[in-house]
Amino acid sequence: MTVSGFYGTIDDPERAVDAMYAKLKAQSEKDSGHGKLVGSLKEFKPSDFENGIMKCQQTETIDVVTKTYAFCIWGDHSTLSYVTSYDPVSLGAVSWNSMSLEDAADLTAKVRKDVRVRA
Repeated sequence: MTVSGFYGTIDDPERAVDAMYAKLKAQSEKDSGHGKLVGSLKEFKPSDFENGIMKCQQTETIDVVTKTYAFCIWGDHSTLSYVTSYDPVSLGAVSWNSMSLEDAADLTAKVRKDVRVRA
């Protein structure tokens, strides 16, 4: 799992999430080293997720092995972050498999809950 993001004031969280995906899509079409988006972008609302927007999509990279990840981005009025995740059982295999988008969304909601703390 990888987590990265930003903290600040976000006036339109959905627009920020969509812009982040647009940038990812543009990079993937321009440079295959960034991987490619697979399937379609879907919005998720896990039970542990409130006051924000989350969208997820599969991504795939090919180097020595094929790696398929679930890529989820959440946005709210103070954070914009992403979580990439895959099935840990597949780490030693010829290809890494993504966890389902539903499972990835649930994991992302848990990560968001853990990292969003008031200072």
